[in-house]
Amino acid sequence: MREPVAIASAPPIASDIGPALEVLALAMDRPGDVLHVYPTEGPTLSLEVLGDNDQVELDPKQNTAALAFQTLIEPHDVRPGWRLVLHKRVPTGVGLGSSAASAAVGAVAGYRTLLSLGRDCETTSILAAAAKAEETVTGFPHAHAVGAALWGGCCVAYSQHPAAIAYLTPQIDLRVCVVVPRVKLSRKTYRSALPGQVHLMKHARHAGLTAGLVFGLATGDVLLVRRSARDHIVAPAVGPFIPGYFPAAKAAEEAGALAFSISGSGPAVVALCGSIDDAMAVEQAVTEAFNAHSIATTSFFAGVGRKRRFEVTRGYSTP
Repeated sequence: MREPVAIASAPPIASDIGPALEVLALAMDRPGDVLHVYPTEGPTLSLEVLGDNDQVELDPKQNTAALAFQTLIEPHDVRPGWRLVLHKRVPTGVGLGSSAASAAVGAVAGYRTLLSLGRDCETTSILAAAAKAEETVTGFPHAHAVGAALWGGCCVAYSQHPAAIAYLTPQIDLRVCVVVPRVKLSRKTYRSALPGQVHLMKHARHAGLTAGLVFGLATGDVLLVRRSARDHIVAPAVGPFIPGYFPAAKAAEEAGALAFSISGSGPAVVALCGSIDDAMAVEQAVTEAFNAHSIATTSFFAGVGRKRRFEVTRGYSTP
């Protein structure tokens, strides 16, 4: 088999921390999706998915990796066909940025493919391509999650249309505790549970809390992070669909979590902690709370992934 002309990788994501719905996302320093790009003789684009593919769309027209890749390639009239091989490592259907990670690897792989062919491509087009693919498949750009998958670290989305993000370097050595309760929570159920409208004063309250959370992370103010990481919109609406969520949230706070939230569309929950000892205590407390409601769980710990750059060596280096 030929060597790939491009390789790209992207990590799992913890998103919608506290009040920051569609605003704040963290990349975790865990293995994620990897995409290999191979040229083919025919004019078509094909997709092969390896790994956790039970819930992964295999149609290139409905898969975020293939869509983002195609979005980058098409305007440049590149003639060869392409075979994409997606090594799926981000868990699907649990709220940890599976579609965003795939969109990110597709966009970066498309960018690197063009560079390997001597074509110019602005890095600003990478976010746009990934967000477009994400919106095509999920119905919303999720710029914060896509941005974190692309650049690592912590991303704040200040616009969804067009997708625009700011990169944040947390001044707290965060440990992320992820607990995935074994319950079914579809994206459709999650969205139908959210309120269609929010009272102006509740919106203002959430805006203030989001500002406090971001400022606390940026300045290392642990107390401000803890005070600001309050969700008065998503958790009250979606929590009832995750048995044991509210006791788990209380247990996490009592065990020392700085923030505790449903990640993305769930059912995974994430806790931001100031140390690994706190993260371990939170994991035990949250697991016991879910178990008390006869809900089994899986869990893991992570740090916040480092910031990545799109530097290319021989056309197919990874960050």
